[in-house]
Amino acid sequence: MNLADFKTKLDRHDWYYYFSDDHRVWCAGEAASKEIIELAKSSDDFKRAYNEAYAIRFNTPSFVTADRPYRAPFPEVA
Repeated sequence: MNLADFKTKLDRHDWYYYFSDDHRVWCAGEAASKEIIELAKSSDDFKRAYNEAYAIRFNTPSFVTADRPYRAPFPEVA
């Protein structure tokens, strides 16, 4: 998989699957999330892309405060 394909996978991923009341949706989202994280671990470029996608979705004022700053999932390549 190249970086462009990985970024497309990140864009198409349901980042909020865990809010679903449908167990099938949750299971599919969990499996996709695990696959994406394993792919991200395979390359520093993939880790950076994952960190960027994660920050876009979760680095918001409602989640980040002075006592709880944003921490990238893969901080070594932040």
